Amino acid sequence: MLRIISDTMPVSHLVALMAISAFAAWLQGITGFGYALVAVPSVSLVIAPSDAVITVFLDSFFISLIMVSADRQAVQWFDTWRLSVAAIATMPLGVVILVYVSGRSLQLFLAVVTALVAFGGLRHVHRTKPWEIRWWHPWVAGAACGMLTTSISTNGPPLVAYLQRRAMSTHEYRSTLSAVFTITNVAALTVFIVSGLVTTTILTYALADLPAVIVGYLFARRTSPRIHADVFLRMTNILLLLLSALLMWRGLSASS
Repeated sequence: MLRIISDTMPVSHLVALMAISAFAAWLQGITGFGYALVAVPSVSLVIAPSDAVITVFLDSFFISLIMVSADRQAVQWFDTWRLSVAAIATMPLGVVILVYVSGRSLQLFLAVVTALVAFGGLRHVHRTKPWEIRWWHPWVAGAACGMLTTSISTNGPPLVAYLQRRAMSTHEYRSTLSAVFTITNVAALTVFIVSGLVTTTILTYALADLPAVIVGYLFARRTSPRIHADVFLRMTNILLLLLSALLMWRGLSASS
């Protein structure tokens, strides 16, 4: 495999690819999301952007899968299935949006909403009174996740916004988020395979990344118990702010 990689990229690029993957896996292992936020822009500097998107998706899918396998006892399955069913149901609508609605408009809209979610979360880090959760909240969050998955591939904010307002421990939050990502990614992976987007080269990149992804995840397993719940919430919402800034930059760049 390393010989195949060396024929397509310099060794220095492979090292950079693995370093990026390890850091992104650590970040997702800590917060439950954010792998693509870090990896896609960075990996796009090493390999072709079109290849980077699918490579990062495959690695992100793998880390979500191992997180669920390791922590399945902490998954809140009632929330997971409601969010996942709603997400899968609206994925076709996301494809329609992708075709007929400006990607710039979607990115700018999501950037503003994500920033509001993050600021709201930072404001209520020390909140002790549980949020009032209505029956339709998970269905709306899941539906938004599905549309965003197949339109601009940035589906974390609505799930984070909902799960932060549930009376969950940090462990339950991360595990449930990973479970939803795993289920919805199965549907997205099917679309990618049927569309012929998963090539031999991309599979080679993703497999070469796996050792780095595993190392990053194992390091997160060792460090996450030491992170206080308030620090965890701040990290999550700061990550959302970075995502908002990235979306805003992409949207404004597309308009210029």
